[in-house]
Amino acid sequence: MNEAALGVESIKTQLNYIYNSYRTASLNKKYYGARLVSYQRYNSAMELAIAIGATGSGGVAGLAIWGTITGQYAWLWVSGIATVLGVVKPILQIGTKIENYTKLYSGHGNIYLELKSVVEDIDVSKSIPPKLAEQYVTIRKRITDLAGLDDPKPDKKLIEKFQADVNQEILPEKLWVP
Repeated sequence: MNEAALGVESIKTQLNYIYNSYRTASLNKKYYGARLVSYQRYNSAMELAIAIGATGSGGVAGLAIWGTITGQYAWLWVSGIATVLGVVKPILQIGTKIENYTKLYSGHGNIYLELKSVVEDIDVSKSIPPKLAEQYVTIRKRITDLAGLDDPKPDKKLIEKFQADVNQEILPEKLWVP
């Protein structure tokens, strides 16, 4: 193989790594955004249930519906569920998960935007200038740093859904390769 062919193969290999990182960053941004929204909803629902159940004799508990026999039993269930949620919520550490998913979502979102810029610059210049190669090395280090926070048990169905989205949004044939 001659020197020119080796150079083209080297560029193709570099582009493959950059494009894979770009597509993975898009997937991660979508995945961790969805996980964040889910946990925020769980947290809000639990907070609401706890707040409703904790009203005691005033507020919601004072409504006329609770004066009936059926209502009194229903109120026992509502207040019982609120009590259980109040005890279980700290054990579930939803706040910690929300914080972790927030870091992952914002980190991967920033990485995605930076890689998108790199990919656009490569498309315009039809090459990988040294400045872009250095920028990619810096981005790769940040990807590695975020990996320590990754979901230990990722939702495979959610990943498959977002992988399909990424496959439609970032078409390999639209990415420049010499």
